[in-house]
Amino acid sequence: MKFSVKIYRQFGLPGIVALLLWSSLANLQASGGGRAGSYLRLGMSARAIGMGNGLTAVWDNAFSAYYNPGGLGFHSVRSLSVTNQFLSLDRRHSAVGFATNLPPEAGIGIVWIHAGVVDIDGRTASGEHTETYSSAEDAIFFSFARQFKNRLSIGLTLKILQNQLPTGDKKLQGGGIGYDAGILYKVNNNLSAGIVLQNINSAYQWSSDAFTDRKRVYEDQFPLDTKFGLSYSTNRFFAAADLGVEIVDSEILTVSFQGGLEYYYGESTVLRIGLQDDTFTFGAGITHSLLDRFDSRIDYAVRIESVTQPTHIISYAITF
Repeated sequence: MKFSVKIYRQFGLPGIVALLLWSSLANLQASGGGRAGSYLRLGMSARAIGMGNGLTAVWDNAFSAYYNPGGLGFHSVRSLSVTNQFLSLDRRHSAVGFATNLPPEAGIGIVWIHAGVVDIDGRTASGEHTETYSSAEDAIFFSFARQFKNRLSIGLTLKILQNQLPTGDKKLQGGGIGYDAGILYKVNNNLSAGIVLQNINSAYQWSSDAFTDRKRVYEDQFPLDTKFGLSYSTNRFFAAADLGVEIVDSEILTVSFQGGLEYYYGESTVLRIGLQDDTFTFGAGITHSLLDRFDSRIDYAVRIESVTQPTHIISYAITF
């Protein structure tokens, strides 16, 4: 409370709005909600979220750069995916991913993630409307992986990070660069294992230039996420699961579990169920041929939130 009063006295109502926006973004997800980069832990595709978001040991999708860059070494086609999450409380989260093989034994991937809060009603101390505020966070992933001996693939990701908060007539911007590193190993035709380190040296760099002549830089560090995953496939079922550890300042902050099951019903329909920590997820997908040339799939998932309304996710993926 004292901190909020201090912000109001120094920056006025725009400062309070920026504080509230920051809090909203930081709590996009309960796990690690008080830490920077929480929007990066919401997951990407409806397929992944429908299975509990545990795809560290999965490599056959355009968001491999997000889940484990090591999986890109096994890509044999080009794939493009777009996804949107319909969040409550005027929050936004969407992503676009592209992955392709680089013959004979390599692959690359690009992912753009956008999250934010919109339609924030700005008012003066007397209650008069001033303007509508919004806030945004963006991340761009550039990934490369190389395959070794047909079973092992190692990948790296460069992440460009940006955060923008409105403060009246000025913009408070933070940015930074981070890295991911991942390994994916095919044990056999059915079983795969993966390890990924996410948010290596990732942080937002904030400067006080927007408010004062005395320049001061503040660093908002992302937690280091370490995940170990397994995936197993049969003719009708596909299962994947992750065990994750979130580390902050050399201390373990959280230990999490994500996993799910995929069932192939018929030739074109897929049903999914998953568990992400203590949150249940459900989903389905339909595959079809586009222009008799490309394979494509539309996926839907729902995540049952404990506090807010359920989150609905829709994705479209195409391989060519």
